[in-house]
Order: sequence, then structure tokens, then C-alpha cells
Amino acid sequence: MLNKKILLIILLVVVLGAGGVFYFMFFSKTGDNNGHLITNQPAVNNAGQLPEGDDIADGGGADNQPQIETNRNNASQSEVDALNLARFFVEMIGSYSPEANFQNIIDLQPMMTEKMINWSNDFIKRNSGQSVGEKITTKVAQIELVDFDENKAKISAQTRRTKVENEQEVDYNQQVEVYLIKDAGSWKVDSINWK
Repeated sequence: MLNKKILLIILLVVVLGAGGVFYFMFFSKTGDNNGHLITNQPAVNNAGQLPEGDDIADGGGADNQPQIETNRNNASQSEVDALNLARFFVEMIGSYSPEANFQNIIDLQPMMTEKMINWSNDFIKRNSGQSVGEKITTKVAQIELVDFDENKAKISAQTRRTKVENEQEVDYNQQVEVYLIKDAGSWKVDSINWK
């Protein structure tokens, strides 16, 4: 009798576990009823210096985690690729620390047009040797396709940035525009404009 009870409890645990896995696989995707996929994005911390926006007082929500919303149902693969490149590029170039020595910019050069590579090399040259005591982490909170055709795209993103300097942390929002062009069949960043 005791063996049957133990076997029944084990069977119940296995069934509940399988049901939980099934539920999370098929019903717990984060999104809304309009075909929007919403995902949290991790921060990247690398080197470089970029202009900053205005400080803000609020903390950006209860969990302080920005979310990205893009309409994936109506977007072509080329549009999705452009949005993904812009999001990654903004988070990488907008996050830095003094220890990284501009590695974030160097790592992004394969994703840049020749014009943008020239800008990045000049930027590194102008800022090398300067003491930077701040760290900035940038997360894309919202991103949208402003203008698009098969050879060029303009993308606007709202970022949530955290600046740490002298052990003080400041959160602020900053808008950025990214201009992409197709180069040999691949999207490349041609310019970026922080507002």
C-alpha cells in the first residue's frame, strides 16, 4: 500500500512537471494580441565616448528593465535584419568603460560603411589618451523603422542609459537615429545621430 502511494505521488509530480513545461513552451511567450513581440534586452558594457542626453528623475518602471517592441508579423526579413543590426549597434556603441579602450567601436567596424569606419578611426584617434572616469550602459527601450526601402533604412530608437561616475549612478533617456545602407547584400551602418 505504501509503495502504491509513493508511486502515485511520483507519477503526479511527473505529470505536473510535464504540464508546466508544456505551458511555458506554448503559452508563456511575452507579447500582446496585435502581433507584437516584446523582449527584454541585456546590457553591454564596452569602451568609447558619445554625447549624452538630459538626466531624468524617474527610474524607468518598476523593474527598471526597458523593453523592445517591434511588429514582426508585418515586417519583411530585410526590415527585421535592419532593426536587429540597429539595436545591437546602438547598445554596443553606446555602452563603454575606460578599461575597454574603444574595443566596442573596433568590434563594430565590420558592420560599418567606409564613411562610418573613417568616423570611428578619427573618433578613436581624437579621444585616445584622454582619461575617462565614467561608465555608461545603454539599452534600447523602443525601436522603430522610420523610413525603409531595400537599399536604405532610417531607424529611430529610444534608449535608457545608465552613467556611473565617481560611484554615483544616473539614469536618463536618449533618442538616437541610425542610418543604414545595403552594401554587397548586407546592412551596414552609415551614420548614427544621438539627440
